[in-house]
Amino acid sequence: IEMHIFLVVNQMGRGVKLLKDQDEKDKLALLCLRAGEKAMHCSDFKTAVEYLSFGIDLLSTRHWRDEYFLSLDLYNTVAEALYCISEFKKMDRYLEEILSNARTLQHEVRAHCTKIYALGARHRVQEAIDIGFTVLERLGEKFPSKVRFVNILSGLMKTKRVLLGKRDNDLLRLPDMENPEKLAAMGILNLISTYTFLGRPEVFPLVAFRMVQ
Repeated sequence: IEMHIFLVVNQMGRGVKLLKDQDEKDKLALLCLRAGEKAMHCSDFKTAVEYLSFGIDLLSTRHWRDEYFLSLDLYNTVAEALYCISEFKKMDRYLEEILSNARTLQHEVRAHCTKIYALGARHRVQEAIDIGFTVLERLGEKFPSKVRFVNILSGLMKTKRVLLGKRDNDLLRLPDMENPEKLAAMGILNLISTYTFLGRPEVFPLVAFRMVQ
């Protein structure tokens, strides 16, 4: 199926009106997701949007309740594809839908990342940074609203204490991070690091220190 996913979805799409059972529609919607993801990997973003939109159209009216994770994947992936072709208005509508229906903060993070990327692409760097810090605070990583020299000095000293006595090999042997909230926070920190460097340089050292810590 993976080798011929486009052919399979196109052929089944021709007979979509014959599908009456929602379970069958959901199975086709899942195939649409796989086709959309494959098109994304091929950098064919317009085709990806077509497959993913088709998959969303197949969902039931109660899909955020009955097909929650499938809905989450379809909406996130189509938003990312729309970002890649600069269809920002459509992208924003899908992101709003995700953020209105996500059950946990963890389920929101991917949509927030897409939003931050899109704001940066539209040169709205300060908004991208603000959203990043808002999400980080919800993830338990708070930053001062106004950065002073003492904040930078404190962050530097804390980072030095964390690294004290550790060699490169000691760091390389550390176990992989497993805490889902900290992994999500690292993703956001990594994402906004460039934006803070460019648009809010006084905050950039704190972001770098926090990532190391």
